[in-house]
Amino acid sequence: MKKQIVIAATAMVLAAGAVSGAGVDEAQAASKKIAINKKNFPDQVFRELVRVNYDKNKDKKLSKSEIKKAKKFGSSSCKNSVKIKPSKYAEYERKYVSDIKNFKGIEKLTNLRKLVAKETSVKTINLKKNTKLTYLEMTDGKLQKLNLNSNKKLKYVYLEYNQLTSLKMNKCKKLSTVNVTGHMVKDLKINRNKSTTVLGGKYYVPFTSTKVKETFTENDGGQLDANGNYSVYQWAEDYSSCVKKTWNGTELTTANITLGADVTAKTKTMQKITAQWQDAQGNFYFVADKDGNMVGTTVNYLYKVNVQGIIEKEIKVNDQMIFSPEFDNRCALTFMSQKDGVVALKMMTAGYRNGVLFFDTNTMKVTKQIECEFEPLSIEGDIVAGKSMYDKEVVVSKIVPGQMKKLADEETELEVVSLSSSHKIKVPLRDEYGTYDEFSVSIKDNYLYLISSAGFYKAKLTATSFKQLYGVGKLSGMQDPEMSYTMVMKSEKEIYLMSQKTEEELTTYSLQVGKIQ
Repeated sequence: MKKQIVIAATAMVLAAGAVSGAGVDEAQAASKKIAINKKNFPDQVFRELVRVNYDKNKDKKLSKSEIKKAKKFGSSSCKNSVKIKPSKYAEYERKYVSDIKNFKGIEKLTNLRKLVAKETSVKTINLKKNTKLTYLEMTDGKLQKLNLNSNKKLKYVYLEYNQLTSLKMNKCKKLSTVNVTGHMVKDLKINRNKSTTVLGGKYYVPFTSTKVKETFTENDGGQLDANGNYSVYQWAEDYSSCVKKTWNGTELTTANITLGADVTAKTKTMQKITAQWQDAQGNFYFVADKDGNMVGTTVNYLYKVNVQGIIEKEIKVNDQMIFSPEFDNRCALTFMSQKDGVVALKMMTAGYRNGVLFFDTNTMKVTKQIECEFEPLSIEGDIVAGKSMYDKEVVVSKIVPGQMKKLADEETELEVVSLSSSHKIKVPLRDEYGTYDEFSVSIKDNYLYLISSAGFYKAKLTATSFKQLYGVGKLSGMQDPEMSYTMVMKSEKEIYLMSQKTEEELTTYSLQVGKIQ
C-alpha cells in the first residue's frame, strides 16, 4: 500500500514538472520573434514594406501576434510605398511594391490571406508556407514558374501578362476565378470545379520563341521574298554594299548582293534607300530617295540590277505618279509585298493622305495608285488594311475600279484607285486607356491578323471585332510601351517580329521568330 502511494506521488510530481516545462516552452515560443533584417528579408524594398505594415511596436521584429495580424500585403488597405536611401550619402527615393526583386521572407507571413504584387521583375516566388492564401494577384510581371499546390484555400488567382511556362494549381479545389491571359504555358495544371472560371486558359498551346542573335543596323521590318522565305536586307552605312539575311528554320544565313561599280556610284549619291527586294530570277531592285527625309519635293528612283550586278533599268518613280492637290508630293516609298512580278509599295506622305503603288517589274511601270486616309500596313488581293491616323483602330478597305489619268508625258496612263466599303475594328489593347498602344497587322489567306501587347488575334475581313488565338507572353518586348515592331507572317503558326526601341538616342533592333506547334 505504501509502495503504491509513493509511486502515485512520484507520478504527480513528474506530471507537474512536465506541465511546468511545457509552460516554459510555450512562453519561450511566444517570446521568440523574427528579426526584420537582411538575412530574413534580403530585398530592401520588401523588408521596409514588411516593417511599416506589420511592426506595430517598431522594435524591428515580428512577434507572433504581429504575424497573426499580417493578413494582407500590397492591397489598397496596406502601405505600398516607402522612402529608401539607396546608399549612405544618397537622397531618399520613393519605392513601391513593383520595385521588389526578391520575395524571400514571405514564408514568415504564415497568416497571409491576400497578396497583391503587380509589375514586379521577380521570376519566381515560394508560397508553400502561405497556406491560408485565398487571393493572389501578380499581373504584368516576369513570373516564369509557379507552383500553388500548397495553397489549397486559393479562390482568386490573377496572373495576366507574365512570362509563365509552368503553372500548377491542380490541388487547389476551391478556385473561383483564374486569369492567365497573355501567356503560352506548356505545363498548365488547374483543378477546375463547377464554379471555376478560367480566363485565357484556352490560349495555352505549345509555343516556342527564338530571339535571333544578330545585329541589325536598321529596321525595315523584313519581308517574304519571291520564294516565300523571310528575309532582311542590310545596307552598309554609306550604301556601298548590301547583304540579304534569310531565315532557314534555325538561323539567318547571309548572302551578299552583287553590286557593280555603276550601282555603288548611284547608291552613294542617294540620301536614303527605302525599299529593296529580289524577284524569282535573282534580279535585285531598290528604291532610293535622292533628297531624303521628305525635304522639299522628294525624288524617288527605282533601279533594276541583274544577277551580274549591272543596272538594267533606272526610272524616276515620281514621274509615274499622280499628285492631287490633297496629296502631298513629299513621300517615302517602302516595300509591302510582291506576287507574280507585281510589287506593292507603301506610300507615306508629309500630308494627310497616303497610299499604295503597284509596280510591274516586267514593264518597269507603275500600273495602279491607291490613295487613302490611313497608314496602309498590309495588302492581299483587293483588300488593304492599316492603322487609323487618329485613333487605335484598324481600317479595312476594298479596292474599287478607278479612273485612268494621264501622266506628265501626256501619253502614259495610270489607274488612280479609291477605296470603298471601309470599316474599322477596335484594337485589343492592354487596358481601356491604351497604355500599350503599339500593334501590327497582316492579311493572310483572306483573314486579318493582329499582334499587340494583349495577344495574337484573328478576324474575318468583314468582321468588326477580333478573336484571340494565342497569348504572346513569350515574345519579349510586347508589354513595353516604348517598343514598336513590325510583323511578317509566313502562316498563322509562324510569326516574324522585328522590334525597335530607342533609348537615349540609341536605337536597337531585334528579331524574334514565334512558332505555334
